[in-house]
Amino acid sequence: MSAKKTYKSKEIDMKKFTNYDRALEYVNNLGYSYNCRHCFKEDRSEVWKHKSKKKYAFIKSTFDYLNSDTLDMGTVWQVSLFGNR
Repeated sequence: MSAKKTYKSKEIDMKKFTNYDRALEYVNNLGYSYNCRHCFKEDRSEVWKHKSKKKYAFIKSTFDYLNSDTLDMGTVWQVSLFGNR
């Protein structure tokens, strides 16, 4: 899985993916189910809820660098996990 760990604290765990399908696979493997989607112009985001716990996942698209080694830019999917740990 090509995820880049970017930020971690007690409340938020965030990873970046260059492919939407890989971000969905990651969220599904953690046990989350689809809740709702928000789209406005180029901003796309989704909210996912854990099936048995009070935890949420937030997937959003951003225009960012694809790799830390190159200057190529494109759509990057950011997965943030919220809730009780």
